[in-house]
Amino acid sequence: MGSSQNFDSVSLDGTKLPWASWKTYSPNQNGSWAWRKLCKIKDILLPGFAGDWWLQGNQDYTISKGYNWLGPASEKVVWSTFVWVKEAIPRHSFIGWLVAQNRLLTRDRLNKMGIIEDETCPLCGTLPESHHHLFFNCIFSQKCLLLMSARLGCHLPSHDFIEWWISRRFRTPAQKNKIAETYLALIYAIWWNRNMGRLEGRVPALCDDPWHCGRSQNWN
Repeated sequence: MGSSQNFDSVSLDGTKLPWASWKTYSPNQNGSWAWRKLCKIKDILLPGFAGDWWLQGNQDYTISKGYNWLGPASEKVVWSTFVWVKEAIPRHSFIGWLVAQNRLLTRDRLNKMGIIEDETCPLCGTLPESHHHLFFNCIFSQKCLLLMSARLGCHLPSHDFIEWWISRRFRTPAQKNKIAETYLALIYAIWWNRNMGRLEGRVPALCDDPWHCGRSQNWN
């Protein structure tokens, strides 16, 4: 989307409204919720358009500029290069992002919310499920980590993947990205199998390949 000088009118319901009038336009309260919300966002962004230019500087408006203007940019988290690897499948990165912030709905969190009473891990069926247990202490996850460590020729983390990622030195950027991509896929596979164990009411059978444990051959 370019600066406001790239157009001199806005079309509303098929009627062209001059740009100057659009800046002061208020929607009818009987209008749709979506339209009223859009107009509210317009009012929030309006101060950024001083005169006819975005922030008085002959700049084109972009979503990133608007986002940073509305709220100060946050500090870059140390695990961002681990989670947001361009080679990784997006849903793997998304689950990795939730894990990095301890935001997955593990059974200990669901218990605290009053949604469930039983905190038992669906994978091992013995200990309460938490983020740390699910990805590091569960016998299912431990075997997966050992298998992947052997395949990659390196030791994967046994207690905290963020600390491991920060302290790890990689030979090349390609090796760094490949290990991150593989580990994100493993996190996703563990979470997928965990959900299958919960939904099907059984603990997935351990085998020599976590990609196929618990009928997870379609996880990627």
